Amino acid sequence: MNYRILTLVFIASVLISSIFLVYAAVLYFDTSSLTRGVRVSIQTGSVEQSNSSIVLKNVILIENPSPLSFTVTYVQERVYDDPNFANELGQSFIARFSGDYITLVTKLSNSTINFSVSLTKAPSTNNVFVIVSMRFADIPILESYYLTRYFSVPLNASSGGGIR
Repeated sequence: MNYRILTLVFIASVLISSIFLVYAAVLYFDTSSLTRGVRVSIQTGSVEQSNSSIVLKNVILIENPSPLSFTVTYVQERVYDDPNFANELGQSFIARFSGDYITLVTKLSNSTINFSVSLTKAPSTNNVFVIVSMRFADIPILESYYLTRYFSVPLNASSGGGIR
């Protein structure tokens, strides 16, 4: 009788452990596909000039090809006039803390963030060079994930950009 109970307990623990291991493996590979597959791009860029200020306005697109959702809690954009990132024109950031977020990126979807950066002077060419740093949160297994991308943003009249 004792052997039957021990055998049942052993089989039940093996089944429960197997289910947990399969779930952990699926979660691990989904998280891995999110960190490797998330794409960030700048869709449009325009410089608007008024009497006292120059502002770069753009739209940041976040593409999520993974089956997991996450939140964006921090975005920083630094704008430069040259491809060596030496002559900074301006920077700005958006940050959310304590469970609040900038945007929610659901599974297998896209999300956009409208962003504005006040510039110290007008760009000398029709391109600006941008560094975008982001913090993604609420990802299973990871507490947060930081991502930095480098862009060359054209500011031409045909794409809605240019100095206005």
